[in-house]
Amino acid sequence: MKRIATLFLTLLGFVMFPSCQSKSGVEEDLENLTSLVDVTFSASMPKGEFLTRGALLGEESNSALGGLYNLDLVYQYDLRYQIAIYKLEDNGTYRRVVSPTQKIEDLNKPVVFSLRLNPNRTYKAVLWADFIPQGTREDYHYNTQDFTNITLLPSDATATLNDESRDAFCAVQEFSVTTNQVAQALVLKRPFAKLRLVATDWDPTAPKVDQLRVTYYGCKRFTGINLLTNEVKSVEIPKEENVTVYKGVVHKTQKEYALGYDLSPSNRTLVVDYLMAPSEGQTPINIIFEALEGNTSLVRYNLKSNIPIQRNWLSTITGNLLTNTGGAVVLSRKLSPQLSFSPIH
Repeated sequence: MKRIATLFLTLLGFVMFPSCQSKSGVEEDLENLTSLVDVTFSASMPKGEFLTRGALLGEESNSALGGLYNLDLVYQYDLRYQIAIYKLEDNGTYRRVVSPTQKIEDLNKPVVFSLRLNPNRTYKAVLWADFIPQGTREDYHYNTQDFTNITLLPSDATATLNDESRDAFCAVQEFSVTTNQVAQALVLKRPFAKLRLVATDWDPTAPKVDQLRVTYYGCKRFTGINLLTNEVKSVEIPKEENVTVYKGVVHKTQKEYALGYDLSPSNRTLVVDYLMAPSEGQTPINIIFEALEGNTSLVRYNLKSNIPIQRNWLSTITGNLLTNTGGAVVLSRKLSPQLSFSPIH
């Protein structure tokens, strides 16, 4: 039934979209309906989709990978694609002329958007793709009402750790329309860096940790992105500790991930976070890591090491994160974590 409903909505979108162009969907005055040019955009995600179960996220899950590899696109999540079109004005600015149009897929496969635009103009196509629970169409993690300011929803502001469905992708492409048909392929890129903390001293015989807390301080926290310009917005988090605490959970007896570091019985990915990042260069962050059993704090570390994050790259911290018997804040030089840096897939 789900596939029938999805097919119906997709066909409905093809039927409705051209009519919307002469009404509310297109905000540009179409000068001559007979002169409109067919424009087609295609987009596809990287390969992914491992559906077998083993660890909580599947037998092929790996905390080094993105949401496509770690989420169930058959039974739990859909991919939502939204495209908007902006026209270049005479003053050098862009004005939205096609409001965001959705397509929802329950599998990772290419999507195609077909529309019609006025000739002899220059436009920008802006695409956003994210994960939403099956059977829904509304914003889930991100407020996408304004493509010039996509932000995290308030409900996610302090509860965003260890959620692979926060992964997302975007694409921007300028193009010109003459009198010939236009066919463009959009390249999707992730606007995030991924951070993970991996303990190498996990005790599978007597697990205790089930709650995690991370505090970012003395660094920038990026709060939004303008897809049209690729610029990100940020706030300066004060140097004082315990300003904003981000929380997450882990399962005591079953690992979330199966492969990579988590193959070893004594290794365990404890924290995963997706951090919006600038389009170029590295950004340093400072964090405090705390592991708890229920509400009882077991260890707490201050990682004062200016950890680098970079868009579409994975920053990994590994070490004995759970064996601080003193219970006090420990500097990173005593913790001796190993930091690695690699692309996200």
